[in-house]
Amino acid sequence: MRIRHLENAYAIRVEPGEEVVAALKSLAKQEGFGFAYFWAIGGMSSAKFIYVDLKKDIRNLFELSEQCEVLSLIGNISWDENNEPFIHTHVVLGKEDGTTLGGHLIEGVVYPMLEVFVQVFADQRMNRKLNLETKAMFWAI
Repeated sequence: MRIRHLENAYAIRVEPGEEVVAALKSLAKQEGFGFAYFWAIGGMSSAKFIYVDLKKDIRNLFELSEQCEVLSLIGNISWDENNEPFIHTHVVLGKEDGTTLGGHLIEGVVYPMLEVFVQVFADQRMNRKLNLETKAMFWAI
């Protein structure tokens, strides 16, 4: 991962073979900012993502093991109850045949690259707390 620090932001190029969620966690730990949001474009050689319907308690895992375009990757970085970075990422991936798939990105291996812009709020910490009704981590606001 190559990082360029901007004013209250980072321009990041995630390199071939790197896993994007792990890269964002590493950045959050390294830089120690309180809250951030991000968006990215590029490509992935594989991805794992889930479709979530909390009303029906559905969490379907999808795995894609082929080259795809990252048409949209957006999300935010906050902190969980164990003081670890919580990467909440939505992704839309374009396949060779023109179809798309999307959901909550769990893991994505980059190829040939992923360009990520991260806007940070250094002094504004955002934590997450488990919502007992939905069993999902929500912002503690």
